[in-house]
Amino acid sequence: MNKLVKYLIDEGYLRTPEIIRAFEFIDRAKFLGSKYQDGAAYEDIAIVLDSGEIIFHPSTVAQMIELLEPKPGDKVLEIGTGSGWQTAIIACVASNFSVFKNQTASVGESSDDDDKIISKQTDFSLGGVVSLDRHKLITEQAEKNLNEYGFVRDDITRIVRRDVVFGYTKEAPYDKIISNVCPNVIPRKWKDNLKVGGRLVTPFGQSILVLDKTSKNSFKKSSYFGFTFSKTVFA
Repeated sequence: MNKLVKYLIDEGYLRTPEIIRAFEFIDRAKFLGSKYQDGAAYEDIAIVLDSGEIIFHPSTVAQMIELLEPKPGDKVLEIGTGSGWQTAIIACVASNFSVFKNQTASVGESSDDDDKIISKQTDFSLGGVVSLDRHKLITEQAEKNLNEYGFVRDDITRIVRRDVVFGYTKEAPYDKIISNVCPNVIPRKWKDNLKVGGRLVTPFGQSILVLDKTSKNSFKKSSYFGFTFSKTVFA
């Protein structure tokens, strides 16, 4: 267990065993540029990507994922890809760590054991993450980072370059939606993309907003304060 994960557990940011396991498996340093390989990747600090985008403190990422409550088999829409680190953590839980099972089963196994390898999915029936970002540099680098673990190759994550305000109806409805941008209003498409019984977690103002969809047009709202986010204004 690296010092970042230990810190997040000790400070109470991480509580759920499967989420902790995902944080242990996914090394933040592999998702950051070379200038953050001196130990800064394991500190609770925000990081500026080469694209100029700022990714959240790990403690904020941990709290948002805990509030999202991802489960094995969930199809998750992520708004704003960033480095791909959060994408990978959620994908681990949603796919029940299948990428690691694939790697374990495929190393040193004979053809008689081919049935141990989990097949690539085509419809996210095994769970996974669709991540949206409008920046070409971000999506290309995130896809490269994620494939260090095989997430894109095994179709556990899909990176889509588009304006995030429109969501992604092609794979909807989603069990969970998590946003890394702070909107001035919650886009209608995000709400429409969420299935009844699903949950949306997003920065909103100076809080983390949780919306639980109780019917086609009804949501239960919860807010968690004490955060500072830069607002993204959607026209």
